[in-house]
This record gives sequence, structure tokens and C-alpha cells, in this order.
Amino acid sequence: MPKQNNKEKQKEVLDKIFVILNIDENNKTFSLKDLDNNIDKQNAILELEDEIKEAFCYSTWTCFKKEMNRKWLSFVKYVVKDMGIEMANSRKSFKKENGKFAVDIVYIFI
Repeated sequence: MPKQNNKEKQKEVLDKIFVILNIDENNKTFSLKDLDNNIDKQNAILELEDEIKEAFCYSTWTCFKKEMNRKWLSFVKYVVKDMGIEMANSRKSFKKENGKFAVDIVYIFI
């Protein structure tokens, strides 16, 4: 028998991700650069793996099929998508300390 999605558990996982990312009614964005530089937040998301496996049908999720960089970002994207929440991204240029320009990606929950 196929695994049944547990909507209550899914909502708990989503809420935990939003707390980690500081997403709320007033803040609907997070920066890839900020997360790349925050190992604690990355690890907190990765620690949700067992709960994600318990709550979601994840057999088609690439992040569980192969090793990848930013697995934590894939967790966020798949959970959000499965919960029916739209997420967009925007590129933002900024000047680094050495005077060179770099690009950051800002993710926005719609």
C-alpha cells in the first residue's frame, strides 16, 4: 500500500522550516548568500530529514536519490512545493568588500 501523506505532520515540517528561515507574515524572503554563510541554519534544515521522510512521499525527490550541494535548499523547495506554496526567486547584485560585484539569489514566498 502506498504511503499516505500526513497533512498535519507536513504542516509541522513546513512551520519548522519557516522558523529556521525567519519566514512570517512580515518577512516572506530569504537570501541564498545568507544561508550559504549560516551552517547552523543549514544543519537545522538537514536535521528535518527523518521528519520529511515520515510526512512526505519523497521517492521522486532528487535530493534523496543522489548526493548534491545545498541539499538543505532542495528540502525547502520540495516541501514548499508539496504544500502548494509558490516560491519565486530574484537575482540581486551587490558590491563585495574587494569592490567587485557579485550576485545573490533572494527567494520569495508568494
